[in-house]
Amino acid sequence: MRHATRRLRGAFLVATLLSLMMAVFVSGTASAAPRKPVSHPHLLFVTWNDLSQLMHHSRTSPTVNPSNPVVCYIIHIHSDANGLDTAAELAFTGDEYGLLRARTNPAQDGGWERFRECQDQVTRIMTLQSLANNDYVSTELGGVGTEYARLRARATSVGPWEQYYVQQGFASNEINIISAANNLCVAAELGGVGNQYARLRARTPCNQTGPWEQFVFNVTS
Repeated sequence: MRHATRRLRGAFLVATLLSLMMAVFVSGTASAAPRKPVSHPHLLFVTWNDLSQLMHHSRTSPTVNPSNPVVCYIIHIHSDANGLDTAAELAFTGDEYGLLRARTNPAQDGGWERFRECQDQVTRIMTLQSLANNDYVSTELGGVGTEYARLRARATSVGPWEQYYVQQGFASNEINIISAANNLCVAAELGGVGNQYARLRARTPCNQTGPWEQFVFNVTS
């Protein structure tokens, strides 16, 4: 009887050990796949380490491969820096037209605050399209000084300036928006005044993000 009990205990310990080893193996395998944020389950993250490789890929291949699955949602782009939602400023003129600014109380969102976010589930490239004018959001690399890399809803087609990625923000519900055009993270510039307040600009190294770079994509209808 004692020998049988020992054999049972031994078998139990072996089974437990095998289960733990399998759990570690599965966990290690899963960590190699693109991570999905807790509150944005439809998004695929990139990390700082693999960003340079993804950037090279985005510049040498089409933005969207028709054979790749693409997931799209209608969203509000919420800035956690000031608690406001992002609008495409369609009343602005000239090279200010379609400027993105985090300036709308979420309770007062209208057409200018609605965007279509689409992400290629293979390359992880993301596009943002304003539903107010149906134009894609561009990172304006032609600007100089403080006008460099402003985000504007003004492109009728998708090219390198209209490609983005996302990475994990400070909190589980926050993300950083990365411009694939210059490899920098988007900030809501709260230091601006007047019409320049809280404009979105891709100007922060993505390993040096702060409060201004924290956003939430709130899915809407």
